[in-house]
Amino acid sequence: MIKENFLENWEAQIKKGLLDYLVLNSLKTKSLYGHQILAILKDEFQLDVAEGTLYPKLKKMKSDGLLLSEWRGQENDLGTPKKYYYLTGQGKVLIKEMEAYLSSTIQPIFLAA
Repeated sequence: MIKENFLENWEAQIKKGLLDYLVLNSLKTKSLYGHQILAILKDEFQLDVAEGTLYPKLKKMKSDGLLLSEWRGQENDLGTPKKYYYLTGQGKVLIKEMEAYLSSTIQPIFLAA
């Protein structure tokens, strides 16, 4: 049915754009490793994201120049090293632009409803 396909496509696009925003927003004030980002998405935003979705997203954002990463943890630590992600200057500019768009476009729509 056309209506169902339209809705499915629309929902997929909303989730994709929302995930981009929420990942960047999670990294706005501190660097995090992948499982921390997954926990924030689940706990704070009630968005259950699979590792198989998040890690390719992080890799793409890194290749787009929005993120950098570094391994942290030494051999004498009890845990294994973890890859931490953080925003680049370009990523910081983008999240501010996304926030400006949301506050000027999306927020008034919901306030008017």
